[in-house]
Amino acid sequence: MKTDYCAVCGSKHDIEDHHVNPKSSGGSDDETNIISLCYIHHAMMHDITRPASFSSIHKLRIKGQRERGEYHGGVTEFGKKIVIKNDIKYLEWDESSNEFKILVYWFKNKPRYSYRELAIKSEELFDVKKSFQNVYRLLRRNKKELECMNLKNT
Repeated sequence: MKTDYCAVCGSKHDIEDHHVNPKSSGGSDDETNIISLCYIHHAMMHDITRPASFSSIHKLRIKGQRERGEYHGGVTEFGKKIVIKNDIKYLEWDESSNEFKILVYWFKNKPRYSYRELAIKSEELFDVKKSFQNVYRLLRRNKKELECMNLKNT
């Protein structure tokens, strides 16, 4: 039976449908032949025990969470904050944070300055020390989102 939670642990995140009687063995897509499981228990049902297989499933799960804008654990991204909606953690821009202001400054001034100059200027203006490699990496990672925000160059 399809549900919005895992039949084993009750988790509501990354739910997948599992055919009790596999389609390859004549099973159908009928609701009586389907059970909802989280990605971990779904992998266990298919007896995926090799670390490489489980690792690849985990990486796909995190990729999907990133694409949906969900928070997947670890350090919060530069200039973002965690927001909870319908029991799911999402990352959104924290426009009041100093980190966001720095990122916007870098984005607006990149046509004028090198990454090294931006790193020096951010230390002078915001008292934040970042290497030019970090400036490059953070701008590159967030470029598409910043472009969509229609920030005006000053």
